[in-house]
Amino acid sequence: MDDDLPPDLPRLRTLETRAATYLTRIRARIAAVERQQQAQQPPPQAPAPTAAPPARPAAGQGRARTPDWGLAPERASGWLCTESPKAWGG
Repeated sequence: MDDDLPPDLPRLRTLETRAATYLTRIRARIAAVERQQQAQQPPPQAPAPTAAPPARPAAGQGRARTPDWGLAPERASGWLCTESPKAWGG
């Protein structure tokens, strides 16, 4: 057993009470110093906005032509069409 502590219960309880009070004061001081340090620091900056994706150019000279995938003009208008428009009766 440690020799620096009193042997009787009443004095040990007194030391316990004083230690708990002292610990409460220490924690309060820590919280106050942390608040003080946070107040002195500049506020964190928001992250830089990310660049928007480049706008797609409108149809015209600056835009690449859409590939025709090898479809003939009369077949390109109908999806998976194998007949010419004349065969539709139109």
